[in-house]
Amino acid sequence: MLTPAQQERYARHLLLDPLGGEGQERLLDGAVSVRLPAEAAQAARWAVRSLAAAGVGTLILDGPWAEEAAAEARALGPWLTLLQGDVAPEGKALVHITLATGLAAPDPKRITLDPERAADPVSAAAVGSQAALEALKLLAAIGKPFKLPLTGT
Repeated sequence: MLTPAQQERYARHLLLDPLGGEGQERLLDGAVSVRLPAEAAQAARWAVRSLAAAGVGTLILDGPWAEEAAAEARALGPWLTLLQGDVAPEGKALVHITLATGLAAPDPKRITLDPERAADPVSAAAVGSQAALEALKLLAAIGKPFKLPLTGT
């Protein structure tokens, strides 16, 4: 159940069909792991900003950009738990954002970014924001996966 402070902060989200209160609760209870290398730092930071502002409960940041992104995320997500490194929280729905390697089998809880587009400074905001949107849809259990040339899935 959302607290009164959470209801106030996410009031606009609560009005969105089909997100509503149940979807926002799933976001607050969920986790997203953003594991990207230095060359995708701008896309990673855009994804982290979007996820924190939307109310994801736990972000796991793994990359040389993680400390700076964590500082930005703290300002956007008052209920946010930040973890760094290769960790996995127990008992939480978890979505991963990584680079496409071409070796891994498709995974419905993994959003893979095209390495070239994630490293392109012009595309970084679009790629990071789209990855965050797809992660939010998976955590909140709403919508259908959307395939763009910006992502590898």
